[in-house]
Amino acid sequence: MTTTVGGNPSASDGIKNKEDMPAGTTYEWESPVDTSTPGIKEGIVIVKYPDGSSERVVVRVIVGTNDDYVAPTTPGTQKPTAPTQTKTDDTKAPVVKVTSNTGNTSEGKELPQMGNANNNALGLAGLGLLASSALIVAKGKKKRKNN
Repeated sequence: MTTTVGGNPSASDGIKNKEDMPAGTTYEWESPVDTSTPGIKEGIVIVKYPDGSSERVVVRVIVGTNDDYVAPTTPGTQKPTAPTQTKTDDTKAPVVKVTSNTGNTSEGKELPQMGNANNNALGLAGLGLLASSALIVAKGKKKRKNN
């Protein structure tokens, strides 16, 4: 959710699935979000259900616009400068959408799967070792039986 510097964001705007909530559900900030300076802030919304139960939901609040972060071109005025971020080539990683048991949905990059490669050489070596061990055990039992 976004708000202006000095704005007063509504707690209900931080909840994306309000239409899935029962009628009579209310939303309020646990404590007011600091909107006095631009940036990405976190707030906690208390979701109160009609049955008396409640849930705390962490909400990201973007305070201000990109203009609040850009260095000014006019001398004599100062605004904070946005931190520079190094872009990586993450276009190859697929986006994964995850929904928690509380209904919150988040997206992220899928981690690469490791260890799923089919390695026939190691499989055959293991099978050979197992067969050799079985022959040695069988030969030992036969030798003991004859004595």
